[in-house]
Amino acid sequence: MSELTVRAHSLASDGSGVARVDNLVVFVRGLLPGETARVRVTERRKKFWRAEILRFDSGIQPERLELGNGGTRPIPAAERSVVPCPVFGRCGGCDLLHMSYEDTLFWKRRWIVDALARIAKTDVAGEDVIEVLGMEDPWRYRNKAVLHWDGVSLGWYAAQSHEVVEFEDCLLLSRDMNDQVRELKASLVAEAAEPAPVTLREASWGTNRETGRGTDREIGRETDPETGRGTSPETGREMERGGSPSRELWVEGEGIPPLSIGFSPEVFMQVNTVQMGVLLRTVIAMAGLSGHEIVWDLYCGVGLLGLGLAGKARAVVGVEENPEAVEDAFENARRNGVGNIDFVQGRVEQVLGTDLGRRPDLVVVDPPRAGLVRGVLESLGRVLPAKIIYVSCDPATLARDVGRLVGFDGGGYKVRGVQPIDMFPWTRHVECVVLMSRVGEEIRGM
Repeated sequence: MSELTVRAHSLASDGSGVARVDNLVVFVRGLLPGETARVRVTERRKKFWRAEILRFDSGIQPERLELGNGGTRPIPAAERSVVPCPVFGRCGGCDLLHMSYEDTLFWKRRWIVDALARIAKTDVAGEDVIEVLGMEDPWRYRNKAVLHWDGVSLGWYAAQSHEVVEFEDCLLLSRDMNDQVRELKASLVAEAAEPAPVTLREASWGTNRETGRGTDREIGRETDPETGRGTSPETGREMERGGSPSRELWVEGEGIPPLSIGFSPEVFMQVNTVQMGVLLRTVIAMAGLSGHEIVWDLYCGVGLLGLGLAGKARAVVGVEENPEAVEDAFENARRNGVGNIDFVQGRVEQVLGTDLGRRPDLVVVDPPRAGLVRGVLESLGRVLPAKIIYVSCDPATLARDVGRLVGFDGGGYKVRGVQPIDMFPWTRHVECVVLMSRVGEEIRGM
């Protein structure tokens, strides 16, 4: 049976519609909950199949969402939106452009609720997961794009493939970045350049000079006088730098002082400048600091969260493995006039085995997608801070680690609040901030 008719009843966390045939789950890319379609099976596994749409048999029909406690609730009527991008479906840059923006936020919150219930097995109720903080204007938000040049085409990778998909106007990138892509494509073609990844970053700087492998050329652009932003492509994997960070972003949010954040080409930086301010505001609100607390900021990167918290804390210590990020963090503290913060370079699990001074009242963790390694969890089990704020871009690893923190021997942690943030509109990805406190602790925050 290679063809069958299915009806989606839910949406998987990769954006695929979820249908059932007898006791088998079928994932169908592009099928929305309530839609019925004729599909072709493309992959067969023991417990699930994957399929592609051949044709739609009917439009949206009402569906109900299983809540896990035996009850159900109606799913908001989904709308198949007119897709504004001609390469959607082939390009891997977006997953959810065929939905309304409000529907994408509903499902991102649902994925977090499901992960906490299924993986963490906590007593977090669905209502404890606050509505996702979305964007007023969820377009052209990326300050960074990692594209691919295959010798002929320059663009994003196709979904689940290394095929390069070109675009005329990517709606995740500014118009200036799109102009840079076209100009760079012409330059790469003229030079018959070898295949390579190409990173474009947009920031608050003027003309910039980068050194790529075997060549030295001017590839910066003057800052736009209206937007205050500039764009620079970086080709090749080997980049050199010296002196102060070569990029700068102003991070602002309602009720928090603006921060000037500089960063070097090889360090991690969030791709959505507007939502960085929302993230920082959320972490500060959850922290509920009084001015007397010691804060550890683990996986601190260039220091954004720690610098934001320092104004309301007694002292902050940031820990980061990347030495270039630590250099940038010290420079960011200097440029923002923050004197009660220090940074330690090294692997977090190793640094936590040394003496960092007084036991922290609050620990903020913002680990890579893989989550916390066992050594970090063991260290948290020894110091047992009153509060932990966990920032994550992966609901599954977040839920796994939350479950471990809740289950600490001798009294674990309780989840006090969960705030999703839409850092990546129109994609399946979602950022999430979780506040946890020691069982029995009275806390400020949220």
